Amino acid sequence: MRKQYLILLGFAFLMCSLHAQESTSITDLYEKGKAKQAEGLFEEANDFFTEAVKLCPQNLDPSSSKGELCINIHFNIGVCANKHQSFDSAILAFTRVIGYNPLDHESYALRGDVWLKKGETEKGIADIQQALRIIISDWDNIDDYYRLSYTHNLAMAHWDVNEIPSALMYMNTVIEIDNQKAYREKRAKMLYLVGDIATLEQELNSLEKEGPLNENLNFEKGAVLMYRTQYNEALPYFKEVKVEENIPDAIRNLTLCYIQLNQINLAKNQIGQLEAIQHDPAELEWMKSQIFAREGKWDQALVAVDSASVLPNRIQEFLSIQKANIHYRKGEFKKVIQACATVPQEHSLHLEARTLAALAHLDLSQFKEAGEIFTIEQGLHPQHPLLQGRLAWYIFRTGEKEKAALLLEKLANDYPNSAEINYYSAEANFQIERYTHQECHALLDAAMQIHPSMEEMYTLKARLLYGQNRIEEAQRFIDIAEEMGITHAYSSYNAASIYLGHEKPDMALRHSSRAMEIAPYELAFQKQQGISFFNVGQWFQAITFLNKGIEADPNDGELIKARALSYKMTGMSDLGDSDLAQVEHLNQFETKGTEAQTDLDFVEAYIHYATLFMHNVSNDDNYENALSLLDNALVEALKIKIPNGQLAKVYNEIGMLHWTKGKLQLALESFNLGIAKDPTPEIYTSRARVQFELKRFVEMEKDMEMAAKLKKD
Repeated sequence: MRKQYLILLGFAFLMCSLHAQESTSITDLYEKGKAKQAEGLFEEANDFFTEAVKLCPQNLDPSSSKGELCINIHFNIGVCANKHQSFDSAILAFTRVIGYNPLDHESYALRGDVWLKKGETEKGIADIQQALRIIISDWDNIDDYYRLSYTHNLAMAHWDVNEIPSALMYMNTVIEIDNQKAYREKRAKMLYLVGDIATLEQELNSLEKEGPLNENLNFEKGAVLMYRTQYNEALPYFKEVKVEENIPDAIRNLTLCYIQLNQINLAKNQIGQLEAIQHDPAELEWMKSQIFAREGKWDQALVAVDSASVLPNRIQEFLSIQKANIHYRKGEFKKVIQACATVPQEHSLHLEARTLAALAHLDLSQFKEAGEIFTIEQGLHPQHPLLQGRLAWYIFRTGEKEKAALLLEKLANDYPNSAEINYYSAEANFQIERYTHQECHALLDAAMQIHPSMEEMYTLKARLLYGQNRIEEAQRFIDIAEEMGITHAYSSYNAASIYLGHEKPDMALRHSSRAMEIAPYELAFQKQQGISFFNVGQWFQAITFLNKGIEADPNDGELIKARALSYKMTGMSDLGDSDLAQVEHLNQFETKGTEAQTDLDFVEAYIHYATLFMHNVSNDDNYENALSLLDNALVEALKIKIPNGQLAKVYNEIGMLHWTKGKLQLALESFNLGIAKDPTPEIYTSRARVQFELKRFVEMEKDMEMAAKLKKD
């Protein structure tokens, strides 16, 4: 019995000794593997880990100390295998760890990294997303290393498969964790690729404040300057692009800048370079279309853009806007709206498409639709020069001519490279007789250097020259415009003015009728149409339009005289005699009362000088000066009991001042008072802008509808 006991005791001692030796062997192998791993000898480390794992039991208890050790061994096998590119072994090891611990976020993330290296992006992204899901519930307490690593890896994984919006979303999270410059430079490239140029501009400005811009961002900086229509400034950035993948696009953008600067030969040279490197055929046709358009060859331009549209391309939105511009130049305004509608909201050209569609609505006398577009886009892009120029033209066309002319003057000074703004400023300030002929010539000459294919510039130039009695020069410019095709409202109006002076009544009537077709509510056009009908002997039609002009301006002696003669030619002699008596009375008044100044003149003077301060109300002194002048205007108006229409104008100006300063409630109160005095389309449109900014969209719609209704009435 004693002998049996000693045998059993010896056997138990032997088993304990063997178990101790086994545990020591696993630990020893693990520690040796870790030491090699620390030295960067991953294959040797992996050999130790592989030997160690053989000593792990098959039915592992993850909660035991030995179980934890074995799981760590599997994990380190995965790390080492990944380092020496044994990807399948790494995936197997990390999968085993996840099998033992489904909440091991680090193993998910590392396995995802291996999948990405194998080119299996979908599996890689899924694993790293799972790692994020695991830590998200304890996000604030998780080490920044993991939060940063996982989100950055996801951003770059999406970037690599061209899923840029998703890449940008994760990169934004990366920057929330760590705002270092390298991450923001990557985000800048992503912002360009998603077309968010406005945010890209902010990012680049922020980076530049910290030091010189990384030369890898030259392309993006040039793109921002292009977006801001600063084409000359953009050129050196595109010329200095060093990132190989950006070079073809840099040459393309150089071409586009040269086109915008009207340096057509340089643009053609760049196209030659692009053809030599077999650049995208659709883009080449698109750029050729723009060159044809600059040369006024509209049909060839349209053929080129149509050719590009049927080719596989990545620029469908650019083709749509080019086609819209061609249709606009040809006066095909409904086609403009259709083409612009195909540019998606997230695209960088969406603002250009929307504002061009608004101009087309304007030329179709669809004031409500145009106003709605400008109201919305003003809220989204309050400082963009393209929007500001076109919005100012809309304001001019809808009746607030003085205000629009002042705004356009400032814009022309701020953006001298914009042909469109230069033309608008020249036209507006000429029409209200605010600029001299020479000032208008200077603006037009600059605009023609930039964009020589706008027929509106040639008709205005001709009218200026005709007014200076430079008849032959005027005729040359009007002939150029006729060759291009006179299709727009003010170009038709200016052409009719010249033909009236040339005593070519049929041509004058053709163009004045075109102007009226586009903008039937424009008072100047109505007057001109009346005179045009009068000159061709269409007396009844003349009377209809002359009545409209005289109703708006009862002291216009030329219109009254034309109506008097029209009455007499149609047998209404009594009415004709009455008009002639009115003409005589006006002539007497002109000789006796020209130096008299009424109290109403003081009201108008206060308003005029207030507008001079209203262009930069971010300056508090300007705001206070403008408000003081308008308060004086209001005091004078109430004292002399001027008509409600004039009083409403004062309230409207006060409201516009408050709106420009961002004092929306004060602006709303002023517009309400103005509408109570005289509900005009202009003041309803003004109030609609405020309603939009206050997010009162139902009220905004009602105001826009009322403005449109009043204009029709």
